Amino acid sequence: AALVATLPATAQEPQLALRDGVALVPRLNRVPAPKAAELPIDPQATILITGGTSGIGALLARHLATEHGARHLLLASRSGAGASGAGELQEELEGLGAEVSVAACDVSDRDQLRALLESISEGHPLGAVFHSAGTLDDGVLESLDGERLERVMRPKVDAAWHLHELTKDLGLSAFVLFS
Repeated sequence: AALVATLPATAQEPQLALRDGVALVPRLNRVPAPKAAELPIDPQATILITGGTSGIGALLARHLATEHGARHLLLASRSGAGASGAGELQEELEGLGAEVSVAACDVSDRDQLRALLESISEGHPLGAVFHSAGTLDDGVLESLDGERLERVMRPKVDAAWHLHELTKDLGLSAFVLFS
């Protein structure tokens, strides 16, 4: 009887769940955003930014240098210093007081990534990782085939997993993934 009484109110709903005789419908509600925690950047630690020579990575490098006092930045990308605008970005960041290294590294290749991490100076050990590397291949879902999916997922997902495994015991202050 209780179920029959709720049917007129839910008749226009595209989804309905029955739980213990109660009709439930999905709803989105606004939730206040949590207060952002201050990012604990150790100015003596090296910060690795994958995809760091362009796009989000370059914006992030500027932000970390200006707003968080980052002084040791390692910007990794497949092209490294040969990436368009990498030299200008390095000069700009150095002008802000940061020491900047730009490295060519395919972060989806575990061996290349391990070598990059091992190249970090003991005087300024790795303190944070920001993974913004990725490959863009826009299209509708139906157009994705295995090859396109592999091309996009390797630099994002495989690299994220390698970063996690290779840095999990380093006591990082931040491990941030952009998607």
